[in-house]
Amino acid sequence: LGEKHRVRGDINVLLCGDPGTAKSQFLKYMEKIGPRAIFTTGQGASAVGLTAYVGKHPTTKEWTVEADI
Repeated sequence: LGEKHRVRGDINVLLCGDPGTAKSQFLKYMEKIGPRAIFTTGQGASAVGLTAYVGKHPTTKEWTVEADI
């Protein structure tokens, strides 16, 4: 991959689209098969209720974004 590129270990997904296009069902399925997956929506969450924090992974020392549940 060369000096400029590296492979990351995490996949982050944000789906935006028209209502009724099975976005939630797709993400709920992915949550079931992903051991570290977290499913969340903005419905019913206040501005302070849906948050995340940035920290360093203890093993890899890479910066990560973690959901604050």
